[in-house]
Amino acid sequence: MSGPTHFHFITVVWGAQYVETFLKTVVPNNLSPGNLPALRTRDRSVYVIATAPPDADRIRASAEYKRLSACMRTEVVAFDDIDFTQNKYAAMTECHRRTVRAAEGDGAAVVFLAPDAIWSDGSFARLEAIAATGKRLIAMCGLRVVRETFAPDLLAAHFRPADGTLTVGARDLVRLSLRHLHPICGQLFWDSPVFAGWPSLLFWRAGRDGILARCFHLHPLMVHSAHRGVVPEGTVDADYIWLACPDPGDVYVVGDSDEIFACDMSPAAQNICEFAPNTASVESVAAFARQQANEQHRRFLAHRIRLHAGIEPDALDWGAAEAASDATVDAILDLLAPPALVAPARPAPEPELPAPPEPPVAVVVPVHGPGRWRFLSPRYLTRKLFEKGPREFLWAGVRKIRRRLGSGRRG
Repeated sequence: MSGPTHFHFITVVWGAQYVETFLKTVVPNNLSPGNLPALRTRDRSVYVIATAPPDADRIRASAEYKRLSACMRTEVVAFDDIDFTQNKYAAMTECHRRTVRAAEGDGAAVVFLAPDAIWSDGSFARLEAIAATGKRLIAMCGLRVVRETFAPDLLAAHFRPADGTLTVGARDLVRLSLRHLHPICGQLFWDSPVFAGWPSLLFWRAGRDGILARCFHLHPLMVHSAHRGVVPEGTVDADYIWLACPDPGDVYVVGDSDEIFACDMSPAAQNICEFAPNTASVESVAAFARQQANEQHRRFLAHRIRLHAGIEPDALDWGAAEAASDATVDAILDLLAPPALVAPARPAPEPELPAPPEPPVAVVVPVHGPGRWRFLSPRYLTRKLFEKGPREFLWAGVRKIRRRLGSGRRG
């Protein structure tokens, strides 16, 4: 099966702080040589920015938007009938629903880009290559970093004022992410004394510069739905990707950060669950998964994902991390597995009872003169019925009775 002929790159962003981060950091990064400019389908694809009306003019007036538009067709879509001031997840979901419908109408695959995500150079070119093999879903694991400290270091080391691009290789980006790892990610390590209350990702350390990840929820970087009319009803990493791409053969999970990697910049104060002393257990993770992980999420958990910086992967202590994660994941999946279907034990055979006597029937014939009769058994009558057929059986019976009755009168 051939891959998509073009893509809709979708970013949902609103609010002064997020728009600033998007324009000054994310757009320059998307324009790095191995990302948007490297796409062979760039002339047919479109970059869609979904936003609130107050932010649309600011985006269109920016120098970054002009550079983005020079690279590929770019559209700013302002939704004035969506309430961006209340539930941010509901607003984001509605923007995704509308932009996914538009991509489907254009026959395009969807690429979901967060407005605060930084991608390693070459990620988008690799995405396009994987999609060309016919995969419908590309799922990957990234890291969350502290925006206030990460962004200045990133810009100082990797921003190029001459062309307005921000180019960073995969291992450099992982190294920088580990240096500025967000506390939310710190909670996801299996040995954390403050283990996550939302354990959608599970981490094990592999040496100083590596993380082995086992994940229920992966970011759906690209979705080329196998079914029309499927749109997100919640976050894009929930049931949407399972309904859009249910065939495991259509799914590609990025197994190594050298291939594709991203980190999300979040405020230091951001939290998902309350920080409290808590020890990881397979029972608590399985309880989470029963409520929050569908069949596709559980298949994701089987993948070992390596995130690493600086040194060669085989020099890291992957073996111990993989062994520990395998034992944990096997125990979790055992708890999630349905009870084995065991055939019920056969009941003990009842003692055989003697067969009841065959009841007499109302067909009798005299034998050897008056007063001597023989009952015809049901077994005899049934056998003759099948031998002769209904019509011949009846006439044979009539003839036999007439013959026997005549014989009886003469005796």
